[in-house]
Formats: sequence, structure tokens, C-alpha cells
Amino acid sequence: MSRRTPGQRAPDFGLLKAAPRPAQGPGAKGTKSRRPTPDSQRQPSAAQPSPNRPDSQELADVLDFFDYSLPYHAIHPDHINSDSTRHPAPFDRHLDEYLKLKHVTHIPTFDNDLRKVADEALEAYLLSCDLPSTTHSSTGFPHKKLRETLLENSPHSTLQNEASVQQTYAQTIISHALVVASTLEFKLSKWSAGYLNWDTHKAKERGQAVADGFLTLIESKEKRKKQIMPPLSDEYRRLKAKFPTLGVWEFKSLRAGDLDVFKCMLELARMSDFPWTGCDCGEFCTIYHPNAAMDGAKTTWAKTGPDATTSQVCCGKRKVPKKFTPSAVKWLRHAKYIQQQIWAEMVKHDASFACLNAGRYELYMKRVRDTNTMYISDIIRTDAPGHGRLLTGFIIAALRDARDRSAQLDSGPLPLTWCNSNPFQMARTKLTDRELRSGILLRPWVAMAPETKASLHAAFVPDVPYVRTGSGLPPQKLPPFNADSFFWLVEMEQRSTTRAYARVSGTEYTGVVGRFASSLVVKHATNDRAVLRLKKEYQAYLNLQNAGVTQCIPDVVGFFCYTPTGGGPLVQVDECLSLVLEDVGDHSVRDEYRKGQGTALDAGLRDKCLQALKQLHDANFCYSSASMGVPLENIIIRRIKRHPERLGVVIVGLGGVCRPRAADEWKKAAEYQATEKKLQNVQKRGLEETDPDDVDPSE
Repeated sequence: MSRRTPGQRAPDFGLLKAAPRPAQGPGAKGTKSRRPTPDSQRQPSAAQPSPNRPDSQELADVLDFFDYSLPYHAIHPDHINSDSTRHPAPFDRHLDEYLKLKHVTHIPTFDNDLRKVADEALEAYLLSCDLPSTTHSSTGFPHKKLRETLLENSPHSTLQNEASVQQTYAQTIISHALVVASTLEFKLSKWSAGYLNWDTHKAKERGQAVADGFLTLIESKEKRKKQIMPPLSDEYRRLKAKFPTLGVWEFKSLRAGDLDVFKCMLELARMSDFPWTGCDCGEFCTIYHPNAAMDGAKTTWAKTGPDATTSQVCCGKRKVPKKFTPSAVKWLRHAKYIQQQIWAEMVKHDASFACLNAGRYELYMKRVRDTNTMYISDIIRTDAPGHGRLLTGFIIAALRDARDRSAQLDSGPLPLTWCNSNPFQMARTKLTDRELRSGILLRPWVAMAPETKASLHAAFVPDVPYVRTGSGLPPQKLPPFNADSFFWLVEMEQRSTTRAYARVSGTEYTGVVGRFASSLVVKHATNDRAVLRLKKEYQAYLNLQNAGVTQCIPDVVGFFCYTPTGGGPLVQVDECLSLVLEDVGDHSVRDEYRKGQGTALDAGLRDKCLQALKQLHDANFCYSSASMGVPLENIIIRRIKRHPERLGVVIVGLGGVCRPRAADEWKKAAEYQATEKKLQNVQKRGLEETDPDDVDPSE
């Protein structure tokens, strides 16, 4: 366990060679006004470099905060233990194999590396300009008197549970470190938390890995109005859109954070592989515990970007595995569950850094995505000198790591792991009207933020129909596909449309895709089985459109495969495909009607359902080869007001559409009768529960 003695000070760059001189007034050189900029690589526009005085009171105050530490927390007699992490939650128990924690590596120099980050940030600030004034409480700097006052008002001496540990941490250390870290890294002209924010969770999400504290990047409107800070640069806007959470915190009560538990977590680093606790239900997983948050999947997924190219923490060598000590065996399960929980929280938020705080002790952790490894620091005592420097470096390191990874995503290509849901199953993404108006660009399986650079999509099928649904004209076919053929879906200025570009051999084709029912649906496939199913469904839409069946099926925007931005090589088409369709709504016959409730199904609507199926049969198609009828959940009641010329009923899920042979004509009649029987057996719910937009005014 790394710890400095009370009289030991971290490197001061040779800047403090004389005793600090008396505090300066408001008109001192260190308080001159200058325009800040939210970029750690650029100097403030109005700030002038100066030879920083080694006897500066401001510098002495900053170094004094760097040496700041919390008092030793005693265990209250009525202390309540933390038991919430003794069993892994469904989210991390069902994590895909690609995302599970595989190794834990103890890095003895972890804390020293973080302290160096803080020292480097301070030195970079001093080389560019003077530090802001720290002599008055109105300056915003966490000077000694302010820290003592907040400490007295915190429940640090009566810690009874995990919540009081968390509250004390928020009031006595993290708020101070945010001010220092943000001012140094963003080179602000006044002491302020600036664009950085730390907050606790507001409400638990059931079945999810929810951390106790979050480091985020914000743009405060109030601070903008007061002209304390300029607006975020485009670089940081993109970072904020991709990585809303820069780091996570997990808090435990003092008893749960017993030193033996922390020692056991270091012992886990000696194991060759981390003993991950997963679901033991096997093939019966979704039967034993169906979970709506998992969408019925046996695995859960989370967006995973690249690792930073420049690490703020040096990698150490793995220690030789050996047997656990007797004291560690007792706490093995508890320590393992805590580490698994923190890893799941980092995965969910795609964060690289995490902190485990139990009042008297801390552990800092870093996630390495490439090898699914967790780096952990030595056990840190919060009452040891230098805690302010350590936490400041931790915050800056998390910000720099996110900035590095954001720049990689900007330069492309987009990683296949950057996805909204489990890519090993068919996914369905809905782009809402609000999202499209905000300029969110469409990617295969990804809806990115407005600031994200555009992405090209290569047309997959050689003869791609480009449907101009807004003009009412018949589908147009583009020239044969080649390596220069791309589709590019972008936002249009008009709120009612989305423009799609197709560039073929240097010639640009432009068409307007109607907003349909206020959104588009994107169906994705990545594994072989899903790809074949999606290809089959798209081919079915092509066959139906060529046969003149258009009123009872969704409009097709296109079929795409992902290609990197910047003209990179195309990804193999069998790795990731997307089918873009009109969103015809979510109100199916099955959802609107329930057997044994309310009145019977309207005869007019039932006839329209059968008429839609008859259109398929008249074009010599069957919904499926099983002749079991169309499932009621695949018969969608279209919003009549937006499409008055259509039937009001749409059939979806057409992947099984087939042409019966001459000897199998009986299948059409059997399918028709089976569907008719299903419709006769359903009854309508109360009319007050029906969306008026879904009811045909003629009925």
C-alpha cells in the first residue's frame, strides 16, 4: 500500500524555492481577466505567459490542496452494513462473453501515475499564465478555511451507512477536486468546476448496472449567461455526445469496506483468470427469469469504443499466481462480487476509470477493453497526505482518456462493437421524429448524436430500388452496384422529410424519403443466421414490389452494409447489414384486441386484414409455407390520417414469404381460413383505450 509520510511533499517542479509571500489583493497580477477556452491543448486567448513567481500565494494554495486529506472515519456503533453487492445483477450475469471481465492486474504505480497527471496539468497551466486568485472565498477556490467549514457540516463523524459515506465524499473532497481539475485542464481564468460535473444516481434502473457516482461533461446555461465560460468546442460536444459518463464511483459502507475485503481484491489479481459469475440456467435462461430490460435475450450488450492510444496509467507486469491467504478466503466471494459489479458499471457506460470508496479506503481502477482487463491500484487511505492531488489527477486522466477515444471515433472507422444492442441477434432501431429533427445520422445499428461525423453506407444489392415515397412516383432503380456506390442518409432542413443521397460512379442521385409515421425502422443483422434471415426478408420485399404489392406492406428505404468513413475498405457484407423500412406503427391487432374483453372485432377492420392477405395471394405469394395464418402481432393497424389512400392495415415480418407451387395452391386457402379464424376469435378492448388516429373515420 503506497503512502507518503506527513512531512513528504510531491514534486513541485522547483517552483517553490522560497517561503510563500502574503496574500495578494483583487488587483494583483494573478487575478487579471482573460478569456478561457475549453481545450487543454490551447492557451486562453487573453492570457499572457509569465514567469510564475516561486513565492506565489496562489501556487502555495494549490499545492496545499494537493496535500489535503480527509480525517480518519470511525465506525459508528449503529453502523448499517452494505449487502446490495453480494449477488450479481441480471445485467452483468448475462453480459456477452466479449464483454466479461477476464483478468485483474495490480498496478502498484497506479496512484503515483495519477499524481503525475495532476502535477503535469499544474505545470502546463503555469507555463501559459498565472493562476487565478485564491485569497478570497468568492474566488471559488477550495481554500483551507472553506474545506474545514464543509467538513464540519458533513456527517463525517457519524457515518452510519453507505449513504452517509457518499454524502461526506460529495461535500468534502470531490467538489473541491472538480474545481481544481477543471480549472487546470481547461485553463479557465477563474476557479470553477466549469464543464465537469459529479453527481449521484437519481433512481435505480432495475436489472441494470447502476453506479453510485458519475463524472460527466456538461454545458451549464447559467454559467454561459454569466459569461463565466465560453460554449463548448465542437470537439467536446462530440465527446459529450459519445461518452456522457467519463468515470464511475461505487460506494460501500465502512464495514463492507473492511481492509480484509480490499486485500482480497488485490489477491484476486494474482489469479490467472477472473472467476466471473454468470447465469447458470443454460438453455432455459429466458424461461426461468424473463427480463424485459434484456428484450428476451440470453446475453446483454453495451456500446464499447476503442481504448485510448495514450494511457495515463503505465501497465505493470502480472504477478505470479499463488494461493490465497486464510484471511482473504473468507472475503473472496464478497470481493469478487464487488469487482464484477464495478466492471459491469464501466461496461454499461463505456467508461475507462472507476473508483471504489468505503470511507477509510479507496481503490482506483482502469478498464482495458482490448484484453478485458481491470487495472487496480494499491489500497489508498483517504486520510493519507496527497489525497487532493490523487483525485485531481484521476479526474483529469478520465477526461483525457475520453477525449482520446472520442478523437478515434471521429477519425473512423466506427468499431463494430459500437452498437445500441446485442449485435449477435436481430435488432430493431426506431428513429423518432424528434431524433430526425435533431439531425441524428443513421448508421447500421447506431443512432449517433448530431455532432458525430457523417457515415457512408454502401448499397448491398446490385439492383437497389430507391423508393421516392414522397413524390408518389414508382420505385426507381439505380445503376448496377460497384465499389463507388454509396447511400448517405442525412437530415434535411425541412422538418417533414429526410434526404437520402446515392453516389454512383461520381454521379449523385438525390431523393426524398417521406417521414411516414414519424420515424424509420432499421433492422440489423451481424451473425450468419441473422444475415440470411434479413437477406431473405429484403428479397421478399423486392419480389412483392415487383409484383405490384405495395399497399399492404411497409415501404423500403434500402438495404445497407457499413463502410468506414474516408473511403476505407468495405466491411464484408455478411458481417453487418441493415434493412431500412417505413415505421408503420406499434398498434397490432394482437395489442388492440384481447379475447374475452370488450366488443367483437369490427367487421370492416377484419375485412381489411383479410384483404391485405388476399393481395399477397393474388400476386401468387403465401405469407409462409406453414399455412398457419398470419400472426396477429404482425398485422399492424396503420395510422389512417397519414395514408388515407391505403387499406389501413399493413402486414410485417415478411421473411417467410414464398411462392407456392402449382400443386400447393391449397395452401393459400388454408392460410386465408386460418387467419380468418384468428380474427374471429379476438374481441376489441374498450374504445376509450384505442388511439383515435388508428380508427378509420369511415367505420
